[in-house]
Amino acid sequence: MAQCELATGPGLNLGPTAPTRMKSTGEIKMAFVFVDFPDAPANEDARELYNALVPYSQQWIDEVSNGRAKLTVTAVFQWFRMPKNSSVYEYARGLTFDLHKTYITDALTAADSAFNFAEFDGIYIMASRDSQVPFSPTWVPNPGQGVRFDGAEVRHVITLGRDTRLAIPQYRWHVISHETGHLMGLPDLYLFSGTDVHAPIGAWDNMGLISIGAHFTAWQKRKLGWLAGEEFACVTARSARVDLSPLSTSSGVRGVAVKIGPSKAIVAEVRRKIGHDARLCEPGLLVYTVDSSIASGRGPLAAQRAAADVAGRVGACGSGYNAAFGAPKETVFRDATTGVSLEIVNDRGDAGMTVAVTNPAGAAAPPRINAAAAAGAFGALRTVAPGGWLEIFGEDLSVSSRAWADADFANGRAPTALDGVSVTIDGQPGFVAFVSPGQINVQAPSSIRAGAQAPVVVSNSAGVSTTMMIATAARAPGLLAPPQFSANGKQYVAALYGDLAFVGPPSLVAGATFRPASAGDVVVLYGVGFGATTPANAAGQPATAGALPNAMLKLGDVTVPLAYAGAAPGAFGLYQFNFTVPAGLSGDLPLTLSVDGVTTTQTLWFSTK
Repeated sequence: MAQCELATGPGLNLGPTAPTRMKSTGEIKMAFVFVDFPDAPANEDARELYNALVPYSQQWIDEVSNGRAKLTVTAVFQWFRMPKNSSVYEYARGLTFDLHKTYITDALTAADSAFNFAEFDGIYIMASRDSQVPFSPTWVPNPGQGVRFDGAEVRHVITLGRDTRLAIPQYRWHVISHETGHLMGLPDLYLFSGTDVHAPIGAWDNMGLISIGAHFTAWQKRKLGWLAGEEFACVTARSARVDLSPLSTSSGVRGVAVKIGPSKAIVAEVRRKIGHDARLCEPGLLVYTVDSSIASGRGPLAAQRAAADVAGRVGACGSGYNAAFGAPKETVFRDATTGVSLEIVNDRGDAGMTVAVTNPAGAAAPPRINAAAAAGAFGALRTVAPGGWLEIFGEDLSVSSRAWADADFANGRAPTALDGVSVTIDGQPGFVAFVSPGQINVQAPSSIRAGAQAPVVVSNSAGVSTTMMIATAARAPGLLAPPQFSANGKQYVAALYGDLAFVGPPSLVAGATFRPASAGDVVVLYGVGFGATTPANAAGQPATAGALPNAMLKLGDVTVPLAYAGAAPGAFGLYQFNFTVPAGLSGDLPLTLSVDGVTTTQTLWFSTK
């Protein structure tokens, strides 16, 4: 993604995030402090106020980050009395940095006996309802300018005010997620002045008009690390076709960008009424410009308009609500200055769109490989087995982004080239399942040597890559265990019940059903890289049933009989393991699986009642 990096700009901007900002991935630990004042004693139940705001914000961040950020909030449900009247801090008359710092110092001093502030990444401070704290600004000073408590410097604070009690529920809900975005480095996308302050982006991003509560745009998610490299396409070639999934879904390419200057890019994403985008008025292909040289509150991100707004709907839907492209409106965006265009060539509704990108300034460049590993959701092992799956990461690997389709198969055999992109492993053609500018997924041939260092080479219309070496083994097993299936330091295996629920702690992943296993439950595990079966299954062809030799499953110290261990019928390079949960198990148990003496190296957990 280096090709689409923009120059660093002033203050909060859409270029690289300043290292002084709060982290945006993993567990984010926040303290929640309630304060009241001599002139505004509390008249609310702290727990009820917390429950009205925080759980929703946690769920919002979990969905919008695709599980890559988890907000953990610790509260003490009592009101701590401030030493001064709320009017002293002059929020309504122009809050200065020094007054804000004094307010935060007084609040943390009042609550210090109940918290160890060194344990948290940031702090929310909630003012009592009748205080003269009308809004909820974020405070992120430079290192050395914060306040010290419990041996640590506190620099990431949001002081919550009366706007968290507005009569519009969806507005007050989103104050916390909006302000937390500032802590992590996102700018305001509304204007600080003017007659239509929401003109640049309206409600398309929660850093703009927050009453809709929409997702952050793809560019913002990429900036925060909430979209991985393969989930955001940067087009540097003269032309490309990109399959885009809706932004508010959790898989596929969610954004595409063309860099048009040191600080500028044109970006597109598909917006549908899914999840927290459900309140958007007119979905479609949102096209916008990003300029990292423009500061927060001055319009660093601006939506391009496919159609004008209709009077009477702007208030409810936000300025520019009708901006997205797609029939019956315009289906092609063209930038008059650069000639960059984006055309919708296939609109698949909630499944996404295929977009043709034209970039006149683009140049054909040979592919470059940066890394290669076995499938990431199966442990990302640095060794591949015959018939195993390999993920190749790099730059200019392809001008298109898509997975193989039925039309790419010949006589049931998978393609060895996709849109002109091919891969050889150990000098033999692999079976190409997915291509994009930054990632290729390929199944290794069955006949590669085991126990060697095999060369990996990518070829496309622009040339041939340099060689990347990958270790090979007869069996290099990995079980399906997506990174999202992780909590409290444990990586849970993806074990599936017959009703398509997963084995695991409840609420492990938002939007999916999980429950711990009980004795007698029948579950299935899936894996890759387990090697040869009897009878054999050739790579590049859908498997028939084929057994693996000497397969052994252990849950903790208990050996569990396998009803089936072998190739997953109809799939490519996938294995399945069926078993019944035995009696006598309790709690989270380590899970290992071996085939013919080769044991999985992942550290995995299986949840039982």
